[in-house]
Amino acid sequence: MDIISKNQEDEKNKQWQESFGTYHNQCIEIFKKHGYKDPENSGTMPLEKTFHGDTYNLVRESHQAVCDTKQCQELFEYQDYKETGLSAMFYPILPIYTNPTKGELCALCIGIE
Repeated sequence: MDIISKNQEDEKNKQWQESFGTYHNQCIEIFKKHGYKDPENSGTMPLEKTFHGDTYNLVRESHQAVCDTKQCQELFEYQDYKETGLSAMFYPILPIYTNPTKGELCALCIGIE
């Protein structure tokens, strides 16, 4: 790997880490606000949320679901590729909303504040 591609790789890693850090911090704020600990202990997290006219339900058990938005998919794939352990420890406890025909959205992407 030459110097230029190494520098580009380092910059890309830095951008992904910053993006994930922002996502993580926003999730923590939602967790605190709603007393959310995990899918089985969801505090005051809404059990149902309407998004673009479709109803989504909060997943109430540990899961393998990942938000279907492009940004969340890319963050997950990056963390999984880097083998950070987050795909096994962090993602299964995230508040995920599901719709049988539309897929899954995380609390941030569905608009939980």
